[in-house]
Amino acid sequence: MPSRELLKKAESGDVEAMYQYAQAYSELAKTRDNFDEDIKVVMHWIKKAAELGHAEAQSQLASGLRAYDENEEAFLWEEKAAKQGLASAQFNLAVCYQNGTGTPINYDKQFYWHKKAAENGLTEAKHSVAVCYIIGQGTNPDFEQAVYWLKQAANEGHANAKARLGAFYIQGMGVSANEAKGIALVREAAKLGDERAKEMLEEMGLPQSPPAKSGGCYIATCVYGSYDSTEVLVLRRFRDDVLYRSLFGRIFIRTYYAISPMMVRFFGKYSWFREMWKPVLDKVVNYLR
Repeated sequence: MPSRELLKKAESGDVEAMYQYAQAYSELAKTRDNFDEDIKVVMHWIKKAAELGHAEAQSQLASGLRAYDENEEAFLWEEKAAKQGLASAQFNLAVCYQNGTGTPINYDKQFYWHKKAAENGLTEAKHSVAVCYIIGQGTNPDFEQAVYWLKQAANEGHANAKARLGAFYIQGMGVSANEAKGIALVREAAKLGDERAKEMLEEMGLPQSPPAKSGGCYIATCVYGSYDSTEVLVLRRFRDDVLYRSLFGRIFIRTYYAISPMMVRFFGKYSWFREMWKPVLDKVVNYLR
């Protein structure tokens, strides 16, 4: 139960106390079966705080109004909070302009407020600004700016930003091409659950996780006796520096790692197996050197 002291402060005109009392009462309402009455108390104090200029209260009031489809009034309160510099309200206002919620669609203003929110540190807004630069919505297309904002969002763990940034590195758009870095970013995004990243890896014929290095080059390791042998090192470099850079190379790697462990498990202990593969691998290694 919210403290009586907090209520007294709210009743005496303390704006922050009004907002905090509403938050505390909102938590209390979750534990009771008196929602309709409790929400009236919450909204009473939220609105009083909003009317006295509390930015978080203004944005929260806007969210409550949108829940009841009072979109035009909600827009006005969100705008008040956004103009006070509240990043989450700036982002919400941008979405209103983007979707035409409580106001006509206006992509220029949508971009303006997304960028304001991004500059105030909101990760989702940084991703949205990047998308605007990619598709030219509310601003001119600019891949270099898109990469800048994608990096900002990706460094803060935004999954789709990692996927998009990875694609830019793979294609060399707005940044110097670096396929290995791009694939690593796409894999990070897939690990975070981004569906587009998973689709990209599937289209490239790549597993979601790179093969463990300690388990690679199975047949060569069996033939030469050590994963760290000079010959195996040559083959590993060819795999990482050449094969990974092409679709057919990645398909070959994927097939190899599906088949070779089983071959070594069943036949690696036999000398005939090693003798059969050694001349073949020697020719490949000598050629690559």
